[in-house]
Amino acid sequence: MEPSSEVRAAYLRLVAAMSRGDATAFTAMLSQEAGAVLIGTAPEEWMEGPDAIGRLVRRAMPALGRAGLTFEEPRLDRILPRRISPRWRCS
Repeated sequence: MEPSSEVRAAYLRLVAAMSRGDATAFTAMLSQEAGAVLIGTAPEEWMEGPDAIGRLVRRAMPALGRAGLTFEEPRLDRILPRRISPRWRCS
């Protein structure tokens, strides 16, 4: 798989909105499909559908900006080995 500049740009816009605590910009980038799901870090942060996702984001996002949290582009070279060899087994 080759890197995609379009996907990278979309991701960077998304994390920039998160870093600013900008719920409007963040939700504008989310899927409007009925089957969209957002899974957060708490058990109650399982939202299905764009309306439920939007409500959660609008409630939680401002706190991220106020907390000074920042989100950056991931550095996969720090977390993945240079060579990945899957060890799948079929029984």
